[in-house]
This record gives sequence, structure tokens and C-alpha cells, in this order.
Amino acid sequence: MKNLLLLPLLCLGYLFAPAQPLLERILSNEIKFAISDGVQFDDGNWMFSAFAYSVTPGDSAMAIVLKTDSTLTPLWAKRYKYLRRDDFSSITRLHDGNVLVGGTMRQTFSLQDGASVYKLDTAGNVIWHLMYEEDFDDRILDIFEQKDSSLMVFVREGVTNQPINIIHATPTGSILSERTYTWNSTFGVGANTVVADSNERYYYSGQVFTGGLSEVHVCAVDQTNQFWYKRYVLGGRTTGCFVSAYMHADSTILLSGTVADSVGIFVNIWLMKIDLQGNVIWAKEYGRDLNFQENPSQIIPLPNGEMMMFGRVFDEDGSQGFAMRLDAQGNVQWIKGYNPTSPTFGIGDVFPLSDGRYLLSGNSGTEAYMMLTAADGEGVCFQNELAINQADISVEDSTYAVAVGGTGVLVFNPPLTQYDISIEDSLLCAGSVGIPELVRERLEVYPNPASEVLHIQLPSGIGTVKQFSVVDTWGRTITVPMVRKGDILTVSLLNLPAAFYWVLIQTDEKRYVERFVKK
Repeated sequence: MKNLLLLPLLCLGYLFAPAQPLLERILSNEIKFAISDGVQFDDGNWMFSAFAYSVTPGDSAMAIVLKTDSTLTPLWAKRYKYLRRDDFSSITRLHDGNVLVGGTMRQTFSLQDGASVYKLDTAGNVIWHLMYEEDFDDRILDIFEQKDSSLMVFVREGVTNQPINIIHATPTGSILSERTYTWNSTFGVGANTVVADSNERYYYSGQVFTGGLSEVHVCAVDQTNQFWYKRYVLGGRTTGCFVSAYMHADSTILLSGTVADSVGIFVNIWLMKIDLQGNVIWAKEYGRDLNFQENPSQIIPLPNGEMMMFGRVFDEDGSQGFAMRLDAQGNVQWIKGYNPTSPTFGIGDVFPLSDGRYLLSGNSGTEAYMMLTAADGEGVCFQNELAINQADISVEDSTYAVAVGGTGVLVFNPPLTQYDISIEDSLLCAGSVGIPELVRERLEVYPNPASEVLHIQLPSGIGTVKQFSVVDTWGRTITVPMVRKGDILTVSLLNLPAAFYWVLIQTDEKRYVERFVKK
């Protein structure tokens, strides 16, 4: 995001006004579930592309779309099945209000059938679908809708040094043109990521192996032309397999990945800023002790030229997610760590919200999650401070000519089965930005479900209750009558409609959270 029995997802919603409120929620199912991409609609609802691994050996991967409301409460989840190893890796919102979802069908190197594209309405109904098939491990990397409603489709082949397929297609996916690029008649110009500027020029980047150091490369194209191809060696050291790219508002490109440290064993983070001609503006390296590893997952450029970087850091105790704010020159302003549930936590995709907060998704051991943080990286639970070092890193860049070729991509309309997947959710943690970070504890509540009254057993020695709240699934604080007698709180539920709710109690030292059901 791995072979599990749970589909957990940490989500957050509105809680205490006027501070930025947060809720974290777990979603569970009999499958391991991971978010791969997401889009938000004008009404605040979300649609996420996802994949899952079943416990059934012969049915090991699933292509899934999940829809939630604005508070990330699940509305529905659907599976789209052609073969046994289908999954989704991207979702694109279209001008007509629908979405394009891209992925792969039976992707597992020699067993693949091709790259899949589905056009769905906002209820998850299939408008059309097709498969682009070539010779390798084909997967949709990204899809862009152009101003004339035609599509630019980038198909990644998951074999080392194989070129990316660039397909210009009609609004219904029919191929208008297709091409690949190779360097030195041997090395395909592949990619891990694609970004676009406002002039519909596309910059795709990845890694190339030339028999020596692995290098970062970037290729600039539009609908029909190729403009430049450059390769970069960072610090005279080898770079990791995956490269990420992000278009900045100042018409520059941010590239990030991993690079071997000074002893060539563990990896640091590198971050490089280039202009739209591929010229290096600056490059930085970030790392901790030599026995640590760092891995970036995403960078969010900010309007003032600064950046937010998210990813995972590793040490002898396991791994945790991190958020790091950088100034316009890549200098570290602060870094914060997140480790909600296990020693294998990490951040994958990040979605910036219009109010400045960030929706984080990723995996944590046998769980997948979503987490909402404030603009300053403040989280509701499981947060700690980190330290990291930074330094400039030298970059050698070279420009090369590339040769264009055709790919021979075939288009099919394979048979399709789709069906609903049920998801259950429960609260993991709740709080609000502006409340001091406290230790979170569970509460004993009974009966649960409850109809008229709810009893809350307070831990012995809890002391003064500074705040008591009941919160609904929309994050709204509900006023209810409450009486304390010793270590028992009794809450009247007579005026509450049947639904899920959460009890939140805050003391000087701890935060207590528990879910209950009003029936």
C-alpha cells in the first residue's frame, strides 16, 4: 500500500468549533484494503480508488472504488472484477462530473492481461470500460483530461527499463495516437509519476539503470511532441527505484526519492527543484543517523513557495509516518511523526483540503488507514516530535536524444462483474486541534447498544473531568443530560435519534474515547 484480514481506515471529521476538529475512524472487512488515489467533489463527498487482497488464495487482488461523505463516513464500496488480479491505482475527476479509474487486470508480470480504464458515474455505475494490452506488465499510471475532452493516458510497464506508453485517446478511450521513447536503442524511458502544467505539457519521471549508478530521468512531452530528456546523478550515489514529481504553482517541478547515504547502505531522502526546461534550481538531502532510513511518499507545494513533505521513517523500533514543512529553498521548518497503531506505520497518499488540512492515507502493519491533520501537521492522536538533518546535495545533469517508437497497443472490452462490498466502521480516536496532546484511553460504557440511558465507568482516580462531549458521525457536539455519581456517569439518551455516537472525556492528563450505539 499485503495479505490481511482487516480493512482499517482512519478517518477524521468535524468536532469542536471553532478549533479545527478531527475524528479518526477504523473501517473493517475480511480483506486487506489500501487507498491508491482520491478525488473530492463540490458537495464534499469523496471517491477513492483502492485495491485489496482477499483471504481466498485463488482470488488474491481486487479492484475497488470507495465513496464517502464529507466526513469520510463510507457510503458504499464496489468491486470491479475481470480476472483474479485486478486492482486500481488512479482516479481522475472529469469535467462532466464523472470519474475515470485506471489500474490493471491480472497484474503480476507474466500473468498480466493489460491496463484497465473505467468511466464511472458518482454512484459507481460503469459508463464504459476497456483494456489496453501490450506485451509487458501494463498498468495505468495516470490519466489527464485535456481542454478538448480528449484523454492523455500514461501506461507504465512494470519491467525494468521498459518505456512508458503514451496514448492520446478520445473521450471514450479509443486510441488516436500512441508512442514510446527509448534512449541508446536499449533503455526505455519509463516512469513512476507524471505531472502536467497549465499548457497541457506533461513531465514524466522515473529511474533508469545503465549498468552503473541508477539515475533519475525526466522527459517532457505534449499531445504529439517530445521536448527534452534529461538524467540526473545525485551526490555521485545510486538512487532508489521510485521517483515522485509535483508541479509547483511557481511553474517549477519538485522531484523526490531516496538516495544511498554516505556508506552506501541505508537511504536518505533527496528533493530537487527544476524549471520547466529541466535545469536544476536546488537540491537537498535529508536524513538521520546512519542506522535509520527515510522514504518520501508525497510533496504538497504551498502557494507561498513552501512545501509539505510526507512519508515514512525507519529505525530499530520499526517505522512511523512523518510530515515535514520546508521553506521555498527546501530548508526544514519542522518535522512531526505519526505512529497510531503499530511499529510498521507509514504515509502513502496525501490529499490537501481546501481549508488547509491534509487527509493522509497509508498502511500500518495489517491495517490501512486515513488520517486528517491540521495545516501545521497537528494531529489528534499518536503524534511525536522528530529530528532530521539536511544538507545540499550535488547534481550532475545530462541531456540525451531519444527515439520515438510505436507500441502496438490493442484495445479490448472484456466482460465485467461488479458487486457491492460491505464495510463496517468504528471510532479509533477523537479530539480537536487546539486541545493539548494527551494520552488517549478507552472507556467502559454499558449497555451498548443503549436505548434510554448510557452508563460510563470512569477509571479509578480519574480526577476532574474538564470536558465531556457526545459527538455524532458528522462531528457535531450533542448536548445531553449527564449526572456523575462517584466514578459513574449516567447519560440520558432520550432525545437522541438512533445512530452511532462517541463519548469524549478530557482530564488534565488523558483523553478518553469510546463509541456507543443508540438504538
